[in-house]
Amino acid sequence: MPSTQEIEQPGSKFSQVLEVAARLPGVRINRATYLRAALKRHCTEEQIERAIAGSPAAAGIPLQIITDVANTSIAYETSKATGLSAVAGIPGGFAMIGTVPGDMAQYLGHMLRIAQKLAYIYSWPDLFDDSADGMDSATESMLTLFIGVMFGVNAAQAGVAQVS
Repeated sequence: MPSTQEIEQPGSKFSQVLEVAARLPGVRINRATYLRAALKRHCTEEQIERAIAGSPAAAGIPLQIITDVANTSIAYETSKATGLSAVAGIPGGFAMIGTVPGDMAQYLGHMLRIAQKLAYIYSWPDLFDDSADGMDSATESMLTLFIGVMFGVNAAQAGVAQVS
């Protein structure tokens, strides 16, 4: 007998997890605030304003500064995710069963934070619309590609290269 169960699309579970992680407090990065904070030690106020209005590349910010800012952002978010994960694992034993979903959510949240920071410093526009509750399909697709690149998926790297 045929089953009446609905067949899900392969990406739907990941999309749901991505949507939930994007709604976690502190996950969405304000592009202007981030660029201002990240570039204040390296650039003039005029360069920062041009970077916010256009892009860091259009503002004439040297690639070495952009790379240094990107590496600093990666190190910061990685250490935060590692620290929170270590704290979540302290109870050990059966208590870890309850902490794993939260740990996975915060890990994906930090991946989204890193993806946004890198996108903004490497001249991508805002990924999230502040007025919308959810994310549109273009943002979801871009974040999926960025996460794929973080996991070392070659097809995702080619996709990001095509889009950029």
